[in-house]
Amino acid sequence: PGLRDAVARLRKAGYKEVVLVGHSAGGVVVRRFVELHPDAGVAKVIAVAAPFAGAELATLKIGYPKVQAPFVQSLAPEARAKANQPPPGKDVQFACVVCKLRNLESDGLVPVRSQWPDDLRKAGVPVVLAQSSHFDVKYSPDAAKVI
Repeated sequence: PGLRDAVARLRKAGYKEVVLVGHSAGGVVVRRFVELHPDAGVAKVIAVAAPFAGAELATLKIGYPKVQAPFVQSLAPEARAKANQPPPGKDVQFACVVCKLRNLESDGLVPVRSQWPDDLRKAGVPVVLAQSSHFDVKYSPDAAKVI
């Protein structure tokens, strides 16, 4: 509800093109938001290092407050495979920023194949590469240019 209200406030303030950028689980959240609220007025979504197909670390039951357990566990590969993820709507431009470390098929947390999964590839969602770790992408001037 908070995201829906924030987007509505932007639209009411006169912004004609609302762009949502979601990093990590935030990418999963903004994708789901535009799927559930196609009339919200979001024009573009940029998902950065989002675990659309899950991340193995989400299967661990340590490292986060217990109150966050349901959300974190929803990012596990098995849970993501069961999630209903229709392709992004045609009214929203959608792009993925895949983060990758050299010599790995991962950003150190989320596999490349999860950041740009088959359903988004088949839907023609474009992708760009940021040579960065999962967390460093938020602080890298080079990654900011890519985003």
